[in-house]
Amino acid sequence: MIAVDTNVVVRLLVADDTAQARRAHALFEHNTIWIATTVILETEWVLRGAYKFSADEIQGALNKLFGLPHVTLGDQALIVQAVAARRRPAHGEKHLLVDLDVLI
Repeated sequence: MIAVDTNVVVRLLVADDTAQARRAHALFEHNTIWIATTVILETEWVLRGAYKFSADEIQGALNKLFGLPHVTLGDQALIVQAVAARRRPAHGEKHLLVDLDVLI
């Protein structure tokens, strides 16, 4: 099992650097990957802040990431619950960290 950091996850999701995106894709395709809860939080922060993803775009990207075969999350139940909580209509544009704080 290989642990990845935020940079690898962002490269996979955003593919803004073709060579790095290919390497990230190959890493996820050929290995069992472990992603820490802090990496998910940082990824959400980078997508929201640096790439200006909307809440729906972030949720879609994270759901795709979580659905990849061979991906294990640090605290899977908590992360999935926090991402699912973003679906509530009254949620607004809060970020994932707020949901994790509420759930912990």
